[in-house]
Amino acid sequence: MMPLASHRMSCRGYRVCGGRYAGIRRCIRRGAASGSSSSSSAAAAAREESSEEEEEALKHAARLRLRRKLDRRGLLRPPTENASRYTLAKGAWYDYEAKYMNDVEARHLMDLLLENEPWTQVVCKAYDPLRDTLKDVPQPRLTSHMGHIAYRYSGQTLEPRVPTGEDDVSANALAALMARVNDHLDLSEDERFNHVVLNYYRDGKDSIGWHADAEPQLGRCPLIAALSLGTPRSFHIKRKGSRNRRATRHVVLTDGSLLVMGGTFQHTYLHSVPPEKTDMTTRDSRRINVTFRRLVCEPPPATKTTM
Repeated sequence: MMPLASHRMSCRGYRVCGGRYAGIRRCIRRGAASGSSSSSSAAAAAREESSEEEEEALKHAARLRLRRKLDRRGLLRPPTENASRYTLAKGAWYDYEAKYMNDVEARHLMDLLLENEPWTQVVCKAYDPLRDTLKDVPQPRLTSHMGHIAYRYSGQTLEPRVPTGEDDVSANALAALMARVNDHLDLSEDERFNHVVLNYYRDGKDSIGWHADAEPQLGRCPLIAALSLGTPRSFHIKRKGSRNRRATRHVVLTDGSLLVMGGTFQHTYLHSVPPEKTDMTTRDSRRINVTFRRLVCEPPPATKTTM
């Protein structure tokens, strides 16, 4: 039989050892809990970092989409040094440079075009409700063009026309002018104008009605520049779909001025040059509008109009 003292020592030792083991177990549990907590914190931090990276990637993609959208509309293109920019609704804009060409140069170019350009008066078909048939209606202006791609608009097709030689002074002058405007606007290779359409307003009665240059051949958000020569005329602008016959704004296009329309202008706005109300027969009221545009494809097949 174990002595009482030895028994007490043994029990005390057991209690000591047992307490020690319990402390060790508690430490182990705390360590495990601490390790688990650290792992959870690390995982949470990793998830948060991944979420931030994903959010930043989404923001970057959104910025790229916005930049591409703005670039397509030409909103990232700054105006030229002497031009003023006017921003309209829905991503439309226009720039106006009052003195792109000086008076002497503008007069010389206008005289050259008046003397050498093959001006024609286009005759359009219009419906006559009284006779229930189509009738010929001559446009109230003369037109001409220059470019290596056929262009179809307003029911007519402009066949390709390029300079035929050094003696073709008018076509050569237009080709040189188009290159000059391309350089002035700092257009890239896939943006450069390749077609010129000219409108000759013989007096204040000649005009062009509400329209938009939005043919499929011009692509999305086309850039169009217009050089004015001769007497000033009022250029009117209004929103598409507007029931108001009047313009929401107008610009007086002076001799030698350059107007550039960009963004969604052709898809959201209409423009016109109405006849002048004042009597202009007592002075030289002739005007030529030289418009530059880029054709991105050949015209679609023509469709026949039937009644």
